[in-house]
Amino acid sequence: MHVPNGEPQFVLGTDPSTRRGDKPTSLLALGDTLVLAGHAHMAMTILYGYIAISEDLGTTWTEIPGSPWTGGSKFKRMMFINMGRGYSLNEDGMVYGIGIASDHGLSDLYLARVPVEQVTNYDAYSYFAGFEGDGSPIFVPRDESVAAPLAGPKASMQGGVIFHPGIQRYLMLIPAKDFVLELWEAPEPWGPWFLAQRFESEAYAPAIISKDTGPDFFYFTGAGGAGIGDTYQLNISRIVMTLK
Repeated sequence: MHVPNGEPQFVLGTDPSTRRGDKPTSLLALGDTLVLAGHAHMAMTILYGYIAISEDLGTTWTEIPGSPWTGGSKFKRMMFINMGRGYSLNEDGMVYGIGIASDHGLSDLYLARVPVEQVTNYDAYSYFAGFEGDGSPIFVPRDESVAAPLAGPKASMQGGVIFHPGIQRYLMLIPAKDFVLELWEAPEPWGPWFLAQRFESEAYAPAIISKDTGPDFFYFTGAGGAGIGDTYQLNISRIVMTLK
């Protein structure tokens, strides 16, 4: 409906259940290139996940075709792990993403990685499949069917993951069962992951803000819920950690 001069003008719309919709799962800056992990959905079903890039700071985007993350893929929704401004804190040359296996409800989480310079090449992704006898992680190229769930965290939808330079740990903020907010921490992307804090409040799609982290704190956004703010409104909050 458009009301330019006080007279309502109605235009026939399209039933949203019959057309594709897109949502972002996470965003990563690699230098001046923005990389989006997005997912396409229709009628509450996630069709597939994909990578898109922007070379002009988000003005225009190009979806990378040929995504393998379709059907029963565990990576249709993927949370990139942010590592500082422009990914400057990364040391091993890899981009890491955590996949949410289920379209709805509480889900196991899975890990993928890809060389930074090949982030748009779906065939270059490898998938965490467990550990060697010496405890080193196993990554298998291209075949996500071998992917093993991360021990510990489960999510009801996407959250946010960063490397925190102040405490030198990876932090994952996710809505868990009944959308209760949980903070997990680990020394490596593959774990072991430990539950640092469960907040007895709901948060819809929380995201960690990787900018302006302090020695023992960080900021995050949440779209509302009991204890966070009005439901489905943008709220910015801070978590201060007690280090032991």
